[in-house]
Amino acid sequence: MRLGMLTATICFVSFFTETPALATAGKDIANWSTSCSSGLTCSLRYEDPAPGERGAIRFIRTGALNSEIELRIPKPMRLTKNPDPDGAFRLSVDGREIVSLPVEQLQPDAGQGEFVTTDPAIVRRVLDAMKAGTMLGLDYKGEAGTYRSEIMLEGFRGSLFYIDDVQDRRGRTDALFAVGQTVPEGAGSKDIQSLDDIPMSIRADFTAESGRCTEAFYPDDIGRYDGFDITHEEVRFVLVPCSSGGAYNQPYALYRGYESGILTRISFPDVEEGKPSISETADNVDFDPVTGIMTAFSKDIGLGYCGLWYKWRVTTEGQLMLLERRAWYECDGSRTEPEDFPLEWPVDGQTQEDTAPSTDE
Repeated sequence: MRLGMLTATICFVSFFTETPALATAGKDIANWSTSCSSGLTCSLRYEDPAPGERGAIRFIRTGALNSEIELRIPKPMRLTKNPDPDGAFRLSVDGREIVSLPVEQLQPDAGQGEFVTTDPAIVRRVLDAMKAGTMLGLDYKGEAGTYRSEIMLEGFRGSLFYIDDVQDRRGRTDALFAVGQTVPEGAGSKDIQSLDDIPMSIRADFTAESGRCTEAFYPDDIGRYDGFDITHEEVRFVLVPCSSGGAYNQPYALYRGYESGILTRISFPDVEEGKPSISETADNVDFDPVTGIMTAFSKDIGLGYCGLWYKWRVTTEGQLMLLERRAWYECDGSRTEPEDFPLEWPVDGQTQEDTAPSTDE
């Protein structure tokens, strides 16, 4: 039955399952929420505080140089026809129409429950208007009826500035907010979503019969994990899932490169029986590109958090310096976060200098 035309507060379906990569950096400003993966793909979304409603709009940008910006509009909950030949979204800022987007001209993303456009002229027009305004009006008229959502822009500019900082675009020509005159150079950053994303110089480790990460390795599964290829403090780091993990743990291999462009596999600093040690791989690695902190968590099976947890700092020289090693093996549900595990290192006056930094293998 076709719905009659009506006016109501907008109500959209939005699953927001995100990419498989874990969000390792994020910030909430007013009703705007930012999350960025280790590969510096950042998502900015509006969190609608009204009961029963979903986030009304979001933007996504990868860490690649001059990358396109995705504008994503959630699908109206009652929309059953796809495409919606008579449907259109109208975006206005402070009462002035910015753009009208026919549904048929948008790319549907059924998995996310969204409509997407990456047209640079449209996205930049919307962004520029939102940066200068106080309220975004998002209207829909079509097969599902007539809806309107009013999105407050407090915190929007600060969120764009935060993404520029995380993606190291401040002062560059491709910045979202902190635009400058610097022309971006280099390879940019990215999440590793497929075998093609692994640099050719190290790909044999994952494809050759004798590769160190080939055993039980399933290339189709790469996108499920938080691999990345980024430049941090002018040092390139490539983190790739290495071999197949179990139900709870996925090992990773880490590579480092300097100006020469050559990538070399490096080890993870460790401590065994109070003495410096190293590991070729680490489980469930996470990296915060803002703080330069890398962690790993080898999980045990139990009622709650248990296992072995590491925390390293990435130095300006491109080394990993072990900051903490924590462990809890009781698996009794008494610990809620790995950071709550008892400290195994440093203890008794030990310092970071008592462990060897990461080294080329």
